Amino acid sequence: MALSRIVSRIKSGSIFPYVLGRFLFVRNAYSVVKRVTSKGEPPASLDNTLFPQIVPEHAVASLRTNALAFGFNLPADVVREIREYAENILCKRTALPTEFYFRDIRNGRLPDGTEVALAQVNSPRKCPAIKRIEQDPMLLKVCSDYLGYPPKSCHSRLFWSPASDLGDEERRKLAQTIDFHVDAYSYNFCYVNFYITDCDNSSGAHEMILGSHKNASSPEFVGEFWSGEVG
Repeated sequence: MALSRIVSRIKSGSIFPYVLGRFLFVRNAYSVVKRVTSKGEPPASLDNTLFPQIVPEHAVASLRTNALAFGFNLPADVVREIREYAENILCKRTALPTEFYFRDIRNGRLPDGTEVALAQVNSPRKCPAIKRIEQDPMLLKVCSDYLGYPPKSCHSRLFWSPASDLGDEERRKLAQTIDFHVDAYSYNFCYVNFYITDCDNSSGAHEMILGSHKNASSPEFVGEFWSGEVG
């Protein structure tokens, strides 16, 4: 993580959840507090879920053990709707004031030569399919059971990672995370990720170290964080 971003987080006060949320004991303690202070809610019906194949108890157990649960496959029509939205809505890039469409990118560059490693699609929550995923009862149940309390907020992102010949340093400068790191969104959190295009082992897909969510408090973490290698 760049030093300037660390300083920015310190000034805004967001450095505390960003750092503390990496530690398992902090997340567990936060879950206990939220579970005690949250109002009980009646269980939602799972009839209208996009993921009827999921057994919630198995998914939660996998999350607790591996930090990962497979099997949440989106129906083809939902994937198609999200992809069409992403292809036809303006995008933006970090530190670039102008907006552009994904179709404008060729080999990681716009027509004027501007490099693009990540293209953030504007207003993803205006896509009905994404709103449906956010409100899916199976996802909410699994997240709630894993966290220990019903989540009260959701932040959706939709972005393209265009194929290109950009080097590693160029990608890092453009805020594309390509190194192993520890994510921390808040004092407690979970991510739900979907690919909207086909990918395989050679596509640069996300890689994880199973079970690493339990080891972020190791001594190596402190040095990695301040050196910028943990993002």
